[in-house]
Amino acid sequence: MTTSRLRLLPDPEQDPISAVFYCLQDEQIDLPDYQGREGYHVGIIAIQDRRLETGRISLPDVEITYVEDELELMNHIIDKVREWNPDILAGWEVHSSSWGYLSQRLHNQFGERVPTVVVCTVYNSSSSTYVSSR
Repeated sequence: MTTSRLRLLPDPEQDPISAVFYCLQDEQIDLPDYQGREGYHVGIIAIQDRRLETGRISLPDVEITYVEDELELMNHIIDKVREWNPDILAGWEVHSSSWGYLSQRLHNQFGERVPTVVVCTVYNSSSSTYVSSR
């Protein structure tokens, strides 16, 4: 989650990330299930803000982790991905939002690159082709 300027789309060169929402599906990891859905673990990593204080948010079964700043938020996400070692990372509009935004923001703001996590093959249903990323 990021805020943007007026009605503009978020820009990774200017608009900081304030929270990340995730859902992990893995029946092998010993984490609490989300609302009785076995193997689903849902959470939020957010920069500490009075609007997001524990008493102001009522999300049962959602783990909320607060961090001090954007760099700590990014490091926490990278640590979680390494710890859980998922087979698949998915997101909404992966290139320019979600993972792509995180990657661009990390590079633009902190001069860092997101560590290479995966080499994958993606099926494009609209053109019936497979695309490999390396």
